[in-house]
Amino acid sequence: MDKFRIRWVDSMHTGDDFELILQALEVGLDEGPIISVPRRAARRLGTKAGADYQALVFENPDWLGAHLAEYRDQLDHEIWLGVCEGVPREKRQDATVALWHYAKLINELAGRNRKLPRPGRACSLAPLVYGAVEEPPAECVEAFLEQSGEAFETMASEYKNIPANILISRA
Repeated sequence: MDKFRIRWVDSMHTGDDFELILQALEVGLDEGPIISVPRRAARRLGTKAGADYQALVFENPDWLGAHLAEYRDQLDHEIWLGVCEGVPREKRQDATVALWHYAKLINELAGRNRKLPRPGRACSLAPLVYGAVEEPPAECVEAFLEQSGEAFETMASEYKNIPANILISRA
């Protein structure tokens, strides 16, 4: 079984300069994967993407930057960012699959994985997923996620007290 450590950093705003985000993550452009989780209390409704913005996984900071640049006019969120640290290249796919399933769990806890969009919003608000991993790159994974960092406890309490250690097992 693989073990991956997710280090969470203080929340950032989707409109923050990408260089500031990279400094907070303390990673190079080829490191990752990275999970982005919107703060529930800070989400806004209106013309910008609101309640339907989801937790997403990015293979590396480049894809996160592309996502934020693509949707800069539509996003107005505080987000937490977690980075899998020290993942060897040969294990990156497994880490990405584990984080993808973890993001799906967070979205379900927040009530964001509805099968049917709200009437009236279905056509006007497509999911904002450019640059994110939309499907897991493999079907099977067995991984232990260990979470730490400055923002983990705050994030966990907003998402129904997610435990610091989680086993992700999909066969």
